[in-house]
Amino acid sequence: MKRWILSLAVVLTLIVGIQANETVEILKEKCEAGDGEACFNIGLLFSLGNGVPKDYKMAMFFFEKACQLGEVKGCYNVGLHYLYGLGVDRNPQLAFDYFKKSCDMGLGIACSTVGAMYGDGTGVSRDLRKAREYYEKACNLNFGNGCTRLGYMYLSGEVGYKDINLGIELFKKACSLNDGEGCFNLGVLYFKGIGVNKDRQTAVEYFKKACKLGYQRGCKVIQQLKRINPKL
Repeated sequence: MKRWILSLAVVLTLIVGIQANETVEILKEKCEAGDGEACFNIGLLFSLGNGVPKDYKMAMFFFEKACQLGEVKGCYNVGLHYLYGLGVDRNPQLAFDYFKKSCDMGLGIACSTVGAMYGDGTGVSRDLRKAREYYEKACNLNFGNGCTRLGYMYLSGEVGYKDINLGIELFKKACSLNDGEGCFNLGVLYFKGIGVNKDRQTAVEYFKKACKLGYQRGCKVIQQLKRINPKL
């Protein structure tokens, strides 16, 4: 699977969380009464095998019900299940439809995923103009990795021309939104002096932040630099 697609486990970090006193039975009652978030939370439990046996088909059932009730995270997770073939036959085209629906409902991660699918032609014809459009929408919705992806497009010229300054600004926004990849990219640019004055100390700070945010390439660079300068 393409690395730009966030795993189901990562997506679940978007969730506010299930109240400790809400058992599966209580959630089911709420779901049956039309509570989309409750339906989503049950799907979450079945996806993770948390308090119930892991069952992707059951998870899909509740995610679909959540989506029908207007719960955007339910729609997005239906898309993930179709993309990965979890509890259903893999269907990238149908996954794309659910991601786009989630994006239209205002979920930034979904807009970024749609952008990525347009970018490499997964489930839809490749269209870099559309990719840029959806990354931009994701970034405007303050989904940091959408800003990072858009920044790549401006640095590489995939938008039809190169704009290093705009790419840097997008990475800065991504990093401010705690996207580790965006922070790492800034570190690389400052370390090499690409589009900015070379500044190793600033680069190190960005690498450290990337590492702190769980972006492992940042951690590896810091480890390598510490071999040269243990005082970092």
